[in-house]
Amino acid sequence: MRVVHRIEIPTLCPADQGGDVYACEVHAERVIPVEEIISAADEAATLAMYQEDLADWLRRKLRARIVLRGSHFGRVTTEVDCP
Repeated sequence: MRVVHRIEIPTLCPADQGGDVYACEVHAERVIPVEEIISAADEAATLAMYQEDLADWLRRKLRARIVLRGSHFGRVTTEVDCP
C-alpha cells in the first residue's frame, strides 16, 4: 500500500520571523490517521525552523517520507525530500 497525504503548513521563518507556507506531502506505506497529520501540521505551525529541519521533524514525528515545497522571499523555490 502506498498513500500520499497533502497538506499546507503555515510556519514562521527563523530568518526574519515572516510567514512561510509549505506544501507538504506525507508518503506512507501504512495507515496514518489524518488526525495525526493535522495535529503534526498544527504543531509545526508554531515552530520557527528552516525548511530542511521542518521536513526532518515531520519525518520523525509521522514516521513517513516527507516532501516539503516552499517559496522564499518570492525568489527561490525549494523542495526538500526527506525519506
